[in-house]
Amino acid sequence: MMIVRSNTCISPTDRYKFDDIFRKYYGTDSTLEIRATFDFLGDKNILPHTVLNILYAQMFESELNEDELDDDDELYDLLSVAACVLAKKTRCSPVIRQRLNWQSHVQQLLKEGTFRAMYRMHLESFCELVCLLSPSLMVNIKQGRNRNHGGDHVYVELIVHILLRYMAGGSFHDIRVTAGIATSTFFSCLHRGIKAVNSCPELAIKFPTLEKDLKLAALAFKAKSHGGMLNGCIAALDGWLCRIKVPTMHDTMNRGSYFSGHYQCHGLNVQAACDAKCRFIFLSIRCPGGTGDSKAFYGTRLDTFLKSIGHGYYAVADNA
Repeated sequence: MMIVRSNTCISPTDRYKFDDIFRKYYGTDSTLEIRATFDFLGDKNILPHTVLNILYAQMFESELNEDELDDDDELYDLLSVAACVLAKKTRCSPVIRQRLNWQSHVQQLLKEGTFRAMYRMHLESFCELVCLLSPSLMVNIKQGRNRNHGGDHVYVELIVHILLRYMAGGSFHDIRVTAGIATSTFFSCLHRGIKAVNSCPELAIKFPTLEKDLKLAALAFKAKSHGGMLNGCIAALDGWLCRIKVPTMHDTMNRGSYFSGHYQCHGLNVQAACDAKCRFIFLSIRCPGGTGDSKAFYGTRLDTFLKSIGHGYYAVADNA
């Protein structure tokens, strides 16, 4: 019995419930003073709980009323079952959440004119993104369950909604409450969405390398610039500091190189370039945060490529 207590009763509340049953059949130590002393010794790792429980049971074995026991030891079985039931960690009642009704949500945003501000894209682009990610995010809904948006399942639009809102800087507390999902479901949807984006060929970062693609990229920048001043520009380049935790000596021997004096924090220097439509076409993370942008860009694949094609094409930086 006391071994059962040791294996099932973890918290003081569970132990009290167990001992309350135990002392009904063991008259000595009715105030549980000895039991409390044994718990103290066990919690301080002076003696193992299992050893103390066996000692405690042996100390009061003679106090058990043997008349109450039959040949099948039904009383021992009753105590064992009662102790296990009382010590069992039961789950709370499930929280019923109402999923975000996507159709009503979209209609409300369109009526207010805030859809683009919320998702950083127009509804048409959002629908196109959903189509691209659907093969990776679509799940088989059990027969008979509600297939309408806003039902009890997690639909593709909801996952994209979670992904875009979180990437835009939203708090997961607000996002999950609005979406009508639990915390674990939120992070599951977030990771599924990120994985779907990274594995989608149409969303892969592609830098133009063919002559015809370079010409099209240059013409696009020229058309957007004032008076066609950007003649030959194929990319817009900028640096960004990705903040990180302070690295340990196990991570790197030069922790100071990751500290950015400009931002007063540790990070990684990220070099990224986009085309005339603000689509990322190049990404490089190869230098610590204390490295200047020009030095971080030097030697990257984009820098090497621009030097190899001569002076006909170039990338413009934010401080150019």
